[in-house]
Amino acid sequence: MATEPENVIAIVPMKPLSQGKSRLAKTLTAEQRADLAMGMLRRVLLAIRAASVETIWVVGG
Repeated sequence: MATEPENVIAIVPMKPLSQGKSRLAKTLTAEQRADLAMGMLRRVLLAIRAASVETIWVVGG
């Protein structure tokens, strides 16, 4: 029987919004790319929370 792991920490790497999704620069404006990156981060964080992970670190440079 499987048991729940203890003390799980999720570490989410995140570039500064101004640098994210740079390969889409020909298609999207800087603001649109920042909005996309933020939306993706929100979805990742919601998924982590849904998995009952109590500690989440968003790490960027």
